[in-house]
Amino acid sequence: MWLGILRTGLLGSAFSLTIGGALLWNKVPFLISLGTMIAIFVLLSLLLLSSNRYVALISAMIAGLEMFASATSSAHADALSEFGSSAFISTLDILMILGFYLFPLIIIIGGVLYFIKG
Repeated sequence: MWLGILRTGLLGSAFSLTIGGALLWNKVPFLISLGTMIAIFVLLSLLLLSSNRYVALISAMIAGLEMFASATSSAHADALSEFGSSAFISTLDILMILGFYLFPLIIIIGGVLYFIKG
């Protein structure tokens, strides 16, 4: 059960970042897009290795760092303050909430509980 929750979080976060990254392609600096691609690769790699309990715990730690980094990013705060200004911005904000907050929280819950309870 907990492994399924962990995998849902990993896949959901990767999917949200993929869609958001595609929408922002050529609208943000290349290094931001490259970082997004690397994050997607890491999430999918963790998904493939997630049955290992230690990988599940590492996934939870990475998700916590992801949430912290996003929460302290002024760019993300500015983007959220523009929610509702256009359909495009609102779509990106929803994807940001899913990819950087909701799914990482699911990863943390699933990863920690899978590590503890197996």
